[in-house]
Amino acid sequence: MGARGPLPNPNSEATRRGINSLSTQNDISDPGDWDVETELAEHGDWLGQHGKSMWRDVAPVLKQAEILTKLDLIAFSLMCHFWDTYQTADEQLRKTGSTYTTPRGRTETHPLVKIKKANADSFLGLAAQFGMTPASRKRNGWVIGADDEELDPFEEYMRNR
Repeated sequence: MGARGPLPNPNSEATRRGINSLSTQNDISDPGDWDVETELAEHGDWLGQHGKSMWRDVAPVLKQAEILTKLDLIAFSLMCHFWDTYQTADEQLRKTGSTYTTPRGRTETHPLVKIKKANADSFLGLAAQFGMTPASRKRNGWVIGADDEELDPFEEYMRNR
């Protein structure tokens, strides 16, 4: 059963000030002096080509938005691994097809289809935690890549409802 109520917003002003936390004495803040490429070189050697590519593309954006901290690197690297496995399975399925014929002549679904789906589900679950889906950004009130002055009237109306 899922958690009740909206998910907490880890980047809200109230959380930063300690109002939403159970204890204001347990301040876990990001040191901020870590580098995305250095962390990839040190801890991402087990990632495949697609996972490393995702790390290089997405990690700087999430770090700049103060969503990705050093504490999140394990979950983020796992998300990159799921993406890599998904992409690798997809490439293989494009070559072989999503079905195969058994020695007895039956057509069955390729086992990589299940692997691809499982990794897609796992990836999307972690991506939502990092605000990488429209629903998770809306739930947390995050607006990425848009300034308030640039909103069209309909977006402004919908936001102020």
